[in-house]
Amino acid sequence: MLGEEAYVVFASLRDAAICYEAIARACPFGGSRPLHVEFCSTFPPESPAARRRTAAMATGGGSAAAAAAALASQFIWVSSAAASGSAAAVGASAVTPEAVVAALQEAALPVPQQILQVQGRAPGMLLHMAAASAVPQLHESVRDEELLSACRAAGGQLVGHRFLRASHCAFVDFATQAGAEAAKRALHCMRMGPQHLRVEWKPPDGGAGAGAVPGPPPPPSLGARPSQPAATTWQGGLAKSGSHVCTLRCWGGGGSAAGGATPGEREPVGWPGVLDVKLRVDLTYVVHSLYSHTAPQVRAMRRLLPCNSSGGPADASAGPKLADFVSYLADKNRAGVIKLDASPAASLPPRTLYLVPPSEQVCAALGAEWTPLEPFLLALVVPAAGGA
Repeated sequence: MLGEEAYVVFASLRDAAICYEAIARACPFGGSRPLHVEFCSTFPPESPAARRRTAAMATGGGSAAAAAAALASQFIWVSSAAASGSAAAVGASAVTPEAVVAALQEAALPVPQQILQVQGRAPGMLLHMAAASAVPQLHESVRDEELLSACRAAGGQLVGHRFLRASHCAFVDFATQAGAEAAKRALHCMRMGPQHLRVEWKPPDGGAGAGAVPGPPPPPSLGARPSQPAATTWQGGLAKSGSHVCTLRCWGGGGSAAGGATPGEREPVGWPGVLDVKLRVDLTYVVHSLYSHTAPQVRAMRRLLPCNSSGGPADASAGPKLADFVSYLADKNRAGVIKLDASPAASLPPRTLYLVPPSEQVCAALGAEWTPLEPFLLALVVPAAGGA
């Protein structure tokens, strides 16, 4: 406690967000003066907690710089609305996760591993910034200590590492995000052994990089091809900024709320007749952050295949056209964005549909079947921001 300020550390980020939603700008202890609550990246230097941490680091032989690094948080708070907090201001200046990711990419900064949206009287987002790197395609001649020494020299203290020699890759965890960023800049394209290193941000689940080990397979409805022909649950066109590409069909899903189906199991619901891609967002964010951190019961993954106008097998030109569209998204590391309106009849809020270009790595991360000889798209559906 410092004067009229108190600093509270929670066991989990979710608990901190729940507390913030409940008491920020509220008067839980009576009176007319609401509490001003905010997330801070570190304890203030003059606080007892900071002094205790610094003393502990010094006793253990650490430097003042290392102590400061240990105090730093990997989370960044982004306000979603104007400071006034009025309903009009919230509607006029709301910031979306897509806008945050786009701004970070434009500034050449890493994309968050996770974005946790926080509601309440002063809504915002907590960005969990990456502090771990993946080194795929690691040559077998590179020794473990050789890579780790280079990581320490460029990024400082390491807190963990894992080498997957059978998959020719390594994961390195740094003590700070700044250290991870510095190491990524220094080591990317550095020659080590007979080839140059490629350094990427590690996905939050530690997988989905080149050679990653996929988790246990999901139920067949999640993006897998059924062994028997399935009924079409949606059919429509695919377009790129108004220009027709091909006709697609979707199978799977189509459950009803009356039958006990979860929101995810009901998709496709209210999909437009043409999936016209006019907006694109970062593919890594969609696959490794947005979809993976959405509750399974409210998200959906569907497989889209080319077909003719009557739903039968596609003509000879449809496959190559879809393959070109998939390559266009993959080359730019983008996912197409389609906004879906709320469906009161199906008890579904507004959602966002992301058209994801499949690859072996993407399918492994999502648990979808990878069929390289068959052109297809993956459709990921999640509740829209503020619509859950």
